[in-house]
Amino acid sequence: MPFDTSAKPSGAYSRIVQGDGDQTDPSIDAQFIVYASNASGNWDVLLYTIGGDPLIRVVAGGPGDQDQPDVNQTTLAYRVADGIVLANWEFGNVLRAPPARDPAPAFDPSRQCQAFDPVSQPVVTSVLATWECGRPGARNIEVARYAGRLEEYELTSPAGVAGAGDQFGAAAFEQYVAFVDGADGGSVWLHDTTPGSRETRFVCDGRATGVAVGALGGTVLAVTRASNGHDADVEIWDAEGQLVTSLRVDGVQQNPHLSGDWAAFEDLSTGRSQVVLWQWTTGLVFVPHPSASNQTLNDLGVVAGAEVRVVFADDVDGSLGNRDIALYRLAYVNGAIPDDGTGNGDPWLPPPPPPPPPVVRPAPARCDDADPTVLGTLELGREPARPLAAAVSFDATPFPGDADLPVLVCIDSSRVTAGWVTLDDAAIASPADFNAEVTHLEVRAVAEAGAARIAGTIAGKPGSWLVARVLADPGRTMTAAGSPAGPGTTLLARAAASAGSLHGAGAGGCGTGGAAGPLAGLALLLALRLRRR
Repeated sequence: MPFDTSAKPSGAYSRIVQGDGDQTDPSIDAQFIVYASNASGNWDVLLYTIGGDPLIRVVAGGPGDQDQPDVNQTTLAYRVADGIVLANWEFGNVLRAPPARDPAPAFDPSRQCQAFDPVSQPVVTSVLATWECGRPGARNIEVARYAGRLEEYELTSPAGVAGAGDQFGAAAFEQYVAFVDGADGGSVWLHDTTPGSRETRFVCDGRATGVAVGALGGTVLAVTRASNGHDADVEIWDAEGQLVTSLRVDGVQQNPHLSGDWAAFEDLSTGRSQVVLWQWTTGLVFVPHPSASNQTLNDLGVVAGAEVRVVFADDVDGSLGNRDIALYRLAYVNGAIPDDGTGNGDPWLPPPPPPPPPVVRPAPARCDDADPTVLGTLELGREPARPLAAAVSFDATPFPGDADLPVLVCIDSSRVTAGWVTLDDAAIASPADFNAEVTHLEVRAVAEAGAARIAGTIAGKPGSWLVARVLADPGRTMTAAGSPAGPGTTLLARAAASAGSLHGAGAGGCGTGGAAGPLAGLALLLALRLRRR
């Protein structure tokens, strides 16, 4: 699936928790964010409330460690030395307490999970909690239904491999638990915990590394898996085991999360973990904060009628022991992103009035213009004085009578092997558009009126560099409404260093699963329209 960039509003990124110690494992539901912090000397669970007073308070602290929290409304799951605790953080009452650890526990042949096994990664919904028990290579999934009478049981390999362990990556939504079964190479399964049913259903095979589960009309799953010759990409499956759609991006993608028609994941193509947000029903892709740090995705939530929210831990200074909590907020009103190319930023207002009669416009911009109007320049590189990741803000003042400003983004590079370039957070170039031979890329896009931003991050050999110039392009063909013709961004051409000519070769891409990219097969000049699905 190509990227659709017909809507490019700028989301709001902020580090909401900074300071001494390590902050990690944030989980979000509505305005409530829980996370773990060792600033006190031990690990504690803290609650951050968006717009709250106070903003931050401890909800699970005291002697010993409390960590790996997950939240659903006022229900909190977290880990202590004896196991997994379920509690109501608002009133402080405990819904499930783990049994005290026996210093010399006996082996229980009736269970996969033994009293001496470690537990980790709890996930909580409105009816259940689930977590992993055991060490990598010999894990299984524990389930605790707490709505009504507390009922606990374990899931073992549904693949029919006797005694096989390593079921991991538990994810949950309402009564469903999804997980990866390492017993048969990494297949994905969906378990219904409803009493009297408890059906475990096969979803897909392959070499899956992670799964998330949610609902949009019916139950859907987001899976990161490698199969059919391609590396680990993000896919959407339904509960019947049918592939709905996929996002093919060069490099490895991992750690999926899902909320309605939005999925988030970590992209490793640049050699660093970067959080990416994907509206899988339309193809829109947002990169919240391209950076040279490592971002660990933890949760994704959609607030009905308001916005999409993503929380992750960011090792801003490159140290895993000194992470901050980051929040990205993207407006999402009535099932749509405001200002989707109409120039109307408020979905409840009528369309803007028609512009005045057409005026004489300049010629369309070209990257080789002798005296172009350069709005902003992004310079990246593995060489002195150039960062691997950066963002540059610029002023996008529309041509008189226009709602927004058409722009031409001229990207020149040398020896770049992977990278992301974004305009107002929306991806306009991905790892599939770069290899060591690509030296030039042109993208026609639209910058929304006011403050705009171009950002990027790259990977490559020493001496590699990338320069992206944003040129004003008010001479592009306009519609009667005063907006650029066409719904999206157009990828124009790329040039090879060896031949010095325009071409369409590249690595990876949508549905190729191999070395040929989404532009493969075009010999001279390529025009690719990215549009909303």
